[in-house]
Amino acid sequence: MFRVRIAIALAVLLSLILILAGALYWGMQQTQYHFHRSQLAQAALEAYSRLPLDAYLHFNEIIDAILIDRSIGGGQDSQEMRARLEESMENVAAAVRREIAYLESFGMLEERQGEIQELADITAIRAIIRATLASLAQVGWLRSQGHEAEAHALLNMTLQEIIDREFRPMVEGAIERERAEAEREEQRANETARQLQAIATVVAVLSALFAAVAGFALFRSIDEPIRVLVWGTRRVAKGDLSHRIQLGGRNEFTYLARNFNFMAASLEQEHTRLLEIQAGQEKKIAQRTASLSEANNQLRRIDQTRRQFLADISHELRTPLTVIRGEAEVTLRGSRQDQEEYRTALRRIVDLSEQLAKLVDDIFFLTRADLAELRFDTTLVTLNELMAEAKESARVLAQKKRLTVTLDAPEERLIIDGDPLRLGQLLLILVDNACRYSHPSGMIALTLARAGEFARITVADQGIGIPEEEQGAIFERFYRGTQARWDAPEGTGLGLPLAKAIVKTHGGNITLKSASSAGTIITIELPLHKDERDGNGDSAG
Repeated sequence: MFRVRIAIALAVLLSLILILAGALYWGMQQTQYHFHRSQLAQAALEAYSRLPLDAYLHFNEIIDAILIDRSIGGGQDSQEMRARLEESMENVAAAVRREIAYLESFGMLEERQGEIQELADITAIRAIIRATLASLAQVGWLRSQGHEAEAHALLNMTLQEIIDREFRPMVEGAIERERAEAEREEQRANETARQLQAIATVVAVLSALFAAVAGFALFRSIDEPIRVLVWGTRRVAKGDLSHRIQLGGRNEFTYLARNFNFMAASLEQEHTRLLEIQAGQEKKIAQRTASLSEANNQLRRIDQTRRQFLADISHELRTPLTVIRGEAEVTLRGSRQDQEEYRTALRRIVDLSEQLAKLVDDIFFLTRADLAELRFDTTLVTLNELMAEAKESARVLAQKKRLTVTLDAPEERLIIDGDPLRLGQLLLILVDNACRYSHPSGMIALTLARAGEFARITVADQGIGIPEEEQGAIFERFYRGTQARWDAPEGTGLGLPLAKAIVKTHGGNITLKSASSAGTIITIELPLHKDERDGNGDSAG
């Protein structure tokens, strides 16, 4: 029942909409047609208005040349005026041809005939202009031959008969026709727009009235069933699956209410069953999820460390092992080596073995750091003393290059929780790099200071520095900058990664600031001992 009412209402509204759409389309087409016609007429009017101006200018120029006995048409100005006049005549013809083409596109054959006649008038105007020019040329020739009376008579006849009685009326008539045509088409466009506005208003008012009446009637018939259905839907949405909708009558809403009640009953049964299943599954899922997550993380860490470890080992152990093997093979192939040669070869093998053992130790240290399996012997460490020892180590390392080593440390003791051996290794790595890559006779500055709740250590050199494009990878394993490989080819590229691992394990942070050929500054921040963070320097006497 409600569907029939709605279908009738929609059919009426659709009919009104189609009527309105048809009226709008017709009105737009008519308005566009008349507006374009008006534009074409305006363009032709402008071309017609320009034509007599260019013609009179050229006529006057020729007459002036005749009166002062000057050659007609010989100067550049005269040629330009003649070209401008020809262009004006062509513009008029082109404007009329555009009007004819536009009328043909709309099938306006009757109006097209008038424009074709106008094109014939333009041809006549062109002939009059050419006749006038020929007559003026004849006047000039007569005067040049000494026939003043005949020349004067012909000039008067040209001005009065051709220009005043033929050319001017024809051009003025054409201009008036184009002006009238432009005004007529503009009025038609405005009239069409007014008609379209009136039609649209009537149809819109009828549509609004019908929509209001039909909507009110439908609203009265469906308001109560919809309110009951909405109320029931909200009750079920809030979780009251036992709610049922009661509607009388035999219509679409009654059918919907019965199906809604059936759905609510099914949902209630299914909800009860799912709650029972969910209670048992949630506990199992939570336990398995936690176990799987932990196992997956552990496997991921192990696999990543394994792959990294194998890559590091295969990359770095190949060269020293090859050298050791080469030393042994060269020694064995010799036929008569003395004891000193054997001792020299064995010493090289021992040195390479020691380097290999240190490299393996460093790799294992970094691997344990990745797995968070490092075990430090943590105690209270006074950084002032470690910095003093680092200065002495740097002084010994700096002798070969005649470097100056300075230490700037506060009188206040800065104490942290850490492993003194690993922290000493950290400082030795930094001062060794500073000495190795410093320019001779340079300076290495060690600094220790408090920075809030942290102790700040800086190691600054005046060495080769690190280019900006290489600084992002400087803490990666086995990475060495281009200049570093050139100045110290024996390095392994593990020093700064080891230093970073030690600092990270102590809960600190390490940063680098450098520029090519301008030296490097390494900054380390380590958290102070909890009793030192309030500024009390006597907690660890």
